[in-house]
Amino acid sequence: MENLIHLLNVIVWPVTLLLLALLFRHEFRRAAARLTTLSYKDLRAEFRHDLHEIRGELNALPQKVVSRHEKPVSDADSSTHARLRRIAEISPRAAIMEAWRDVEVATKQAADACDISVGGQIAGVKAIRALVDKGLLPATVLSPYERLRRLRSKAAHAIDCAVEPEQAEEFIEMAQRLYALLLEVLQKANEVLRHAQ
Repeated sequence: MENLIHLLNVIVWPVTLLLLALLFRHEFRRAAARLTTLSYKDLRAEFRHDLHEIRGELNALPQKVVSRHEKPVSDADSSTHARLRRIAEISPRAAIMEAWRDVEVATKQAADACDISVGGQIAGVKAIRALVDKGLLPATVLSPYERLRRLRSKAAHAIDCAVEPEQAEEFIEMAQRLYALLLEVLQKANEVLRHAQ
């Protein structure tokens, strides 16, 4: 009898919790959906706020002056932008990842062309700081670079519906502005190398 009472004590709580979970499963699902929706809205609002602030920082950066004979946008740049916008319509998160990958590749190429070692990293703030220290980029590029990198990380860990296509397109536009600055550094470094030979 004592063993039976002990067995019932052990079984009663798990069985009770299971029955309650079954009885209130619809309420649990609705509560979970509300929490998920709130977290998506919070992330969207945070993303929107960060993008707005980064846009202000990027607008403060020096803009490249385009002569009348120079094309403002190359065919490759416009096709890249169109490709990223198509991706953003399907998967905003994937578009953000792709746009940032282009910035990282350009950062690495610019660092390599300027003979900057980034310690085996693909790219990053360390390389940007080194380019700023050499006077090849304005110091005001550090903050938007780092903030866009953090937004990319948030997007990487969010699910697609947490980031809207419009936000992804805005991120793409800003990432491409950084990309263009880095390409200018790369072109200048290549010109210096050609003149040295």
